[in-house]
Amino acid sequence: PGIVTTDIVGADGYSATDYTNTFGGTSSATPLVSGVIALMLEANPNLSYRDVMDILARTAEHNDPTDAGWTVNGAGLRVNHKYGFGAIDARAAVTAALTHNSLGPLASRSTSIVRVNRTIPDSTPGGVVSSVTTNVQLNLEHVELVLNASHQNRGDLAITLISPSGTRSVMTQARTQDFGNDYTNWVFTTTRNWGERSDGTWTVEIADLLTGTTGSFNDFQLRFHGTELPLSLSITPGSVAENAGAGAATGTVTRGGGVSLAQPLVVTLTSNDTSEATVPATVTIPAGAASVTFPIRAIDDTLSDGTQR
Repeated sequence: PGIVTTDIVGADGYSATDYTNTFGGTSSATPLVSGVIALMLEANPNLSYRDVMDILARTAEHNDPTDAGWTVNGAGLRVNHKYGFGAIDARAAVTAALTHNSLGPLASRSTSIVRVNRTIPDSTPGGVVSSVTTNVQLNLEHVELVLNASHQNRGDLAITLISPSGTRSVMTQARTQDFGNDYTNWVFTTTRNWGERSDGTWTVEIADLLTGTTGSFNDFQLRFHGTELPLSLSITPGSVAENAGAGAATGTVTRGGGVSLAQPLVVTLTSNDTSEATVPATVTIPAGAASVTFPIRAIDDTLSDGTQR
């Protein structure tokens, strides 16, 4: 089945009637989605490409609801390896576009490279598991897995990424017709973590599901793309006497409302004008705490414009 559309005239088309109802696949889906996005931009010309993706993910129709592949990610969005977030819903997408709050600036962070260096046992579903814990706090859009694995038949390998929320992203399944060797700085990308938080423990599973050769899981790195979770900054008092020195004022950085306190958060501080005030390079909000207070050294007479995030 497909959509109903005009056809190439005559016998060269799908049907001699010059119309068809069998036009499908990506050739059909791409112009259809493009048309819906055009309607969204007509409703709200200020939408960025990231805003468009966010709206489409959040307004998608839950198609084929009995399919076993559906799950709910840590942000409450339905996701499916076959259907993504679901079928596009033009009315819902355009309606959401009218009142959509634009996403903040895109932020990208990464973990250090995790050295694994373990043999992947042949024809063993359990495979090799390696994890990394990060304090990076982003509201996620895309997650990238940069992988290095040695294997004479990389098609033997099934690779899965598991988020702190428990969302599983199958990066690749075993493939009998892929006879290439190795994954060298291979970048896999998933959107299944859309709206989740990045902080916590991430796990990579690699299993060799076909008999014949063995390989090794060498290392990996995760790259996170999304928006910074909101922080607030307060200064007490707002101004002090010139050259008041160390301890003349304090600043307090507070996590955004409703965010998890499970992980410590390292916050980078800068000063617009170090001739007026200096602050520590970084402060850490401890696990379990919503805020941290730090000293400000006053060199001149005004603090409010000299302390930044």
